[in-house]
Formats: sequence, C-alpha cells, structure tokens
Amino acid sequence: MTFDPIPSPWKAYSVASDAEWWIDTEAERAGALISGFATDEASEDWLLSPPLTITTTDIPVLTADFYANFDGPLLDILVSTDYRDGDPNQATWTSLNVDLSDLPEQAWSEVSDLSLAGFEGDVTVAFKYVSNGVGSGDGRTYGVDNVRVIKETAVPPL
Repeated sequence: MTFDPIPSPWKAYSVASDAEWWIDTEAERAGALISGFATDEASEDWLLSPPLTITTTDIPVLTADFYANFDGPLLDILVSTDYRDGDPNQATWTSLNVDLSDLPEQAWSEVSDLSLAGFEGDVTVAFKYVSNGVGSGDGRTYGVDNVRVIKETAVPPL
C-alpha cells in the first residue's frame, strides 16, 4: 500500500520506528495520519508545522481537527521557538498539555482555542506521536487536519 507523503512546508520526522506520518483517508476525510501498530519498534514520530510568526501584540490560538482510533499513549501538542530543522529532540519544546483522551473513536473532532499566548517570534507547532510497542493496545491511530493559528491583535488601552 502506498500513502501520500506529508506536503511541504510541513515536515515529518521519525526518531524511532518505521512508522511515518502520511496523508490518507479515515472516516471519509483526508488528513495526516499515523499508527505505531505492527511497526518494527516503539514509535516516536513528529509532525512539524512551518514556522509561524507571532508578535507581542498578537493573541494567538491554535485550532485543529483530530481523529483517533484504538488504544495507546496520547498525542502531545508542543510549541518551540528554537526549532529550525532536523531532530526535534534537539530543540526546546513546551507542551500545551491538551488532553485528547475524550476524542470520539473513528471520527474527526475539532479541538479549539488552544492558547499560544506567551510565545513570540518564529514558532513551530508539533504533534508528537509515541507508541509503547508494536502490538494491539500499544499505539493509537491519530489523524490531524485543518490546523489553524488564528491571531487577533490586542487593542491598545484607551
């Protein structure tokens, strides 16, 4: 089976396993998908946004649609101001601490209003996937689509 690669300027980076982020369809919708089931070892795979410029006057929020199926560790959503290229573990990341445990199974669901306040400059948003192994229950299937950073500008005080 052949899957479409992640389109530029997005990047996929695999630290461990032969799992890869790919473009495919689940629940009648295309998105970036990953699964650690039946891979060669436990997975650590990153989906990385292109750099986004955030200024001190912006009020940025992240919104994205997620797909989930099966059991396993939760997807982590992280932000970096010093990631440029290569191994994401060489950069400094801040987790947004988003609990995706309540996502419906085998359906797409929007998660919105994730604050990016406090970040400024060139910012990279990452979706970090891990699995505990290669068997049933060791890794969820995740999908990510419609990633948006909405920036409103703060109104100066009167």
